Amino acid sequence: MEQLTQHVFNSPISTTLAGVVGLFFFLGLVFRSKKDAQEPPYINPDIPIFGHMWGLWFVGSRYLVKLAKKYKYPIYTLKVPGGKVYVACQPETIIAIEKNPKAVAFSPLAANVISRLSAVSSKTKAAMFENIIAEDGEYGYFPEITKEVHASLRPGANLNIMSATVASTTTKSVSELWGKKTRFQLLEWVQHAFSMGSTNAIYGPMNPFKDPKVESGFWDFDGGVSTLLLSVFPALTCPKGHSGRVRAWAGFEKYYLAGGHEQGSVLTQARYKIARQKDIAVKDIARLEVTMIIGILTNTVPSGFWMIYFMYSQPDLLAELREELDAIVEPISKYSEHGADTNDGAYTHVLNLNRIKDECPLFNGTWQETLRSTTCGISSRIVTRDILLNDRFLLKKDAVVELPNNATHSSPDLWGRSVERFNPRRFLKPNVSDPPLTSEEKAAGDKHKIPRATFRPFGGGTSLCAGRHQASNQLLGAMAMFCAGFDVVPMLAGQEGRWEWPGAHGHTIAAAVDSPDHDIPVDVSPRKGMEGRKWLLSTMELGAKDPADGSALAA
Repeated sequence: MEQLTQHVFNSPISTTLAGVVGLFFFLGLVFRSKKDAQEPPYINPDIPIFGHMWGLWFVGSRYLVKLAKKYKYPIYTLKVPGGKVYVACQPETIIAIEKNPKAVAFSPLAANVISRLSAVSSKTKAAMFENIIAEDGEYGYFPEITKEVHASLRPGANLNIMSATVASTTTKSVSELWGKKTRFQLLEWVQHAFSMGSTNAIYGPMNPFKDPKVESGFWDFDGGVSTLLLSVFPALTCPKGHSGRVRAWAGFEKYYLAGGHEQGSVLTQARYKIARQKDIAVKDIARLEVTMIIGILTNTVPSGFWMIYFMYSQPDLLAELREELDAIVEPISKYSEHGADTNDGAYTHVLNLNRIKDECPLFNGTWQETLRSTTCGISSRIVTRDILLNDRFLLKKDAVVELPNNATHSSPDLWGRSVERFNPRRFLKPNVSDPPLTSEEKAAGDKHKIPRATFRPFGGGTSLCAGRHQASNQLLGAMAMFCAGFDVVPMLAGQEGRWEWPGAHGHTIAAAVDSPDHDIPVDVSPRKGMEGRKWLLSTMELGAKDPADGSALAA
């Protein structure tokens, strides 16, 4: 044994390995020693040098949340090869960062990611980075695009038109389920229905997603985002994702060349106009648009899946939600009395989106709790100049800042000891008409009032999701039609009739909401006692005209 031990430790291979290991730990010590006393506290990796990088790659945002829960720092520092990362975990620090949008900026990181995923020309990339943080006023591609996106998607006439189109497409998708039992894969169905609802509203009659090759191409691209972002030879390292985006690129280039954007939403027209003013070629406009769709669809789809799961897996909650929705359902005859076109009797009952939002607090709370429970996203920034945060923490130029949303969403200090439990009542405003906290909720420390910067499913500050209103309208409308009109029974082999947690993961670095580990086959049939109802989702008041097409009811 002694001879064998000597042979192993004296062999050339072992000497080389020992040298590598020694260098590895030496570099680890060097990395650990480079710090400024005013910077946020450092957390050293379990494995020197590459430990944090591996944790982020294999575990994603949960790695940052794990560290936040272990060390309880308001902000901490991770040293990684090539630089450092500051991770803000508590509301007061997050608020301070968002008050300094130019010193801790979102746009440069976003532009870099978008340009890489879109594989645009160097000329287009240069145009994207012109005056990137608007230091010299709101000119340049990125500041102008950002301004137009927020203007187009804020509550108002433009959003009303898009919401009406989404309502029409959603009604059409749900109408395929009337009067029969249908079996399908839940996530797959939501993916297609939401894809068509959102893209019809944005791109108009010539929507490229009407071509199945474009739709499937986008979802192949979406699944490969993490690998594509780091790939030098994407066709070799991520063939499915690369092939998918190529198909989607081709569809959108055809759309622009045919003038399809001229019949699209105000948002689509504005983005195209700004890009052409910056002399960006149509080929690159198409590529940029495909990447932009990630923000529209990637998180909406799994959110719909999870809301159905949470509603139908809890019978008591489902009964309460249906009671709320039943109270606002209107028969078509009531619309007819006000002169509305009922489309020759194609529909029998109406769910009005505005009433869903205004008169169904528990239903809205269920949507919010779904987001709180499944959010996995990280809001990223880059430090453009040294800044002292809250007169306490020094952030140094060129470092990356990460704001993992789940760090606040999963904190018992912020939400109470029942933070791991799905409880939509935590979002209800306390007033005389709301059910009081149960003794269990009181004992767990649950709170009705949500502190600022604690609930962040759509990010915050300058990176606050511009499409949050449109996404919420689409989800609330579609889920209300499901809840009020249909019974949903899981049919996974060996679990028929039982809702079992399917597992969850953030499927790419772009994901802000977890995806299920596996899809769930479901049987969907008309709700017992309401078999003859044919549902219409409307965005209009009684007798009003549809802002999308001027008709009385979208069909």
